[in-house]
Amino acid sequence: MAVLQLREAVLAALEVQRAAKVIGSSLQARWTFLCEDDRTLEWFRGLGEEFWGEISITSKVESGKSEAAVSAAGGLIEVNIPHLQQKAFIRVEKAEGLKCPRCWRYPGSGGFGGSSEHPELCGRCARQLTV
Repeated sequence: MAVLQLREAVLAALEVQRAAKVIGSSLQARWTFLCEDDRTLEWFRGLGEEFWGEISITSKVESGKSEAAVSAAGGLIEVNIPHLQQKAFIRVEKAEGLKCPRCWRYPGSGGFGGSSEHPELCGRCARQLTV
């Protein structure tokens, strides 16, 4: 249940950024999940950043402690998920770097060249083609 609630919050945050013309498509976005609770961060990270990117159809997902992030930058959207039972935040930004020609994601720096067979593809696509 918490996964779907968090996904809905991310999709709403993406729409806010799309309306503000920060991003066009969701693949042009990266988002960060921020909270103070170590157990919640462990739950989030346990599912994997690639999982969160897949269900939100975004290029990159990160996570971290909210106490430093809240004071460091604005643009945070508070997430109210009953299962978490504490404050959590989402920050949506435009993804940086080159776009993969196969999946159209922006994996960021270091996301390309991981495969000698497919150096033009992001690591995710290269792994899928070498199975």
